[in-house]
Amino acid sequence: MAEADNPVTAEALDPVGNRRLAGLHITAAALLAVALTVLLNLLAVRLHVTREQSFSAGRVLSPQTREILARAQGPVRVVCFLDPHHPAARPAALLLRGFQSASAQGSAAIEIGYVDPRLDLSQAAALTAAGVPPNALLFEARGRRIVVPAADLLTTDQTARAVFRGETVCAAAIARLGRAEQAVIYWMVGHGEGDPTDYDALTGYTSIAREIRHDGFDLRTLELWNPKAKGVPADAEALIVAGPQRGLAVEERAWVEAFLTRGGRLLYLANPAHASGLEGMLERWGVRVSPWTAVGRETLSGADLVVLRYGAHPITRSLTNSATVFLGSRCILPAAPADAAGADRAQFTALALTGSDGWGAKSSDAQPRLFDPREDLAGPVAVAAAVERGVGKGADIALQPARLVVVGECGFVANGALASRAGANRDLFINALNWLTGIETGTNVAGGGDAALWTGLDRRGWLRFQLLAAGAIPLVVLLGGGLICLVRRMKR
Repeated sequence: MAEADNPVTAEALDPVGNRRLAGLHITAAALLAVALTVLLNLLAVRLHVTREQSFSAGRVLSPQTREILARAQGPVRVVCFLDPHHPAARPAALLLRGFQSASAQGSAAIEIGYVDPRLDLSQAAALTAAGVPPNALLFEARGRRIVVPAADLLTTDQTARAVFRGETVCAAAIARLGRAEQAVIYWMVGHGEGDPTDYDALTGYTSIAREIRHDGFDLRTLELWNPKAKGVPADAEALIVAGPQRGLAVEERAWVEAFLTRGGRLLYLANPAHASGLEGMLERWGVRVSPWTAVGRETLSGADLVVLRYGAHPITRSLTNSATVFLGSRCILPAAPADAAGADRAQFTALALTGSDGWGAKSSDAQPRLFDPREDLAGPVAVAAAVERGVGKGADIALQPARLVVVGECGFVANGALASRAGANRDLFINALNWLTGIETGTNVAGGGDAALWTGLDRRGWLRFQLLAAGAIPLVVLLGGGLICLVRRMKR
């Protein structure tokens, strides 16, 4: 009867075996957790899983973008020609929907279409035949179009993390298309300048001319000496002077200065070997092309200069971690015009500078390159600068402030330079042209709806993540199993 009242349990018969069985269960669960973690990580790598982090919580679009959408006229159609697995595809789609929502309150209605390069074969073939490459955004309005490659939507920050800067890039495209008329850029010729119609593989400028038109501008040549010209045309958004080999006549110099006086915009590329006659005018507007040649320790061939340092300016915001390459560039210095005061004082910003160990050499041919404090200009020195004058008085006299960008050499965007120099020369030039015409294309991560993307970790990062995940999850399982065993022992 006593035995019936106290039945013998399985634990009482074989307590050691049961403990071993429980341990095996916990070990098997831990191993399964490790296997599951590793498989999930491998699947994430295979599928190129990305993670987004918004830098502008609570704000979809920046005030600058909303202003651009409010000013734009007419409908704008956007075709998202992106592979769904591309790192820029999802944030671009979210951004365009934000544009569409914001534009509903203005006159520039945004129409969005999506074409998958791999699945929508007929539409993809039509876009490709029209010159639109896969993985790009196509903006169309008033019979004009701008193609933005997906690579332009991404950049990297100081930690080599991919950063989506699509808002500023797409807003700039809409700003150009949304204008009532296509912005006209004049390229001065007739004095031995770089020729935008010259296809020479080294000295021609057709590559950068194509980039200017690709960016949505109407590029035209201008012969100031032609009797029909009589000055810079009234429809000029900006004037490009690219390294004249012969000096301008007095009348031509006066016409260029008159253009600046009425709020014109000038992109001046100096010719280190020749004077243009515009040097005195440039000094009156706040910038000096000096006789010193910029040199530095960073170089590719020993004769060129690699620039990795940039000033804080809308032109250079997108050049972080980028290199520009110059050959024999003059040093650009600020000048203080005697007649400028108050609101009319020139605002000088160095755009591209040598490192702290760079300098301005009186003779750039001397080898080895050594700094001579008696003749040379101590660094760092600038090879490109932006000047804005009349910012405070524009509203009073109904004139926009004059803007100038001066670069110490003209060959940095010649065909040969763009083909052989692995740098951001093209971006510096186009960003400068955009700023001159009132479009700030530089990216500011914290300024609007842009987001950072983790497009994947490097090999060491994945190893660390897997070790952490493979260790943390099994540890939780083991602690849980140990806690269960402890509770069961305490109950016995």
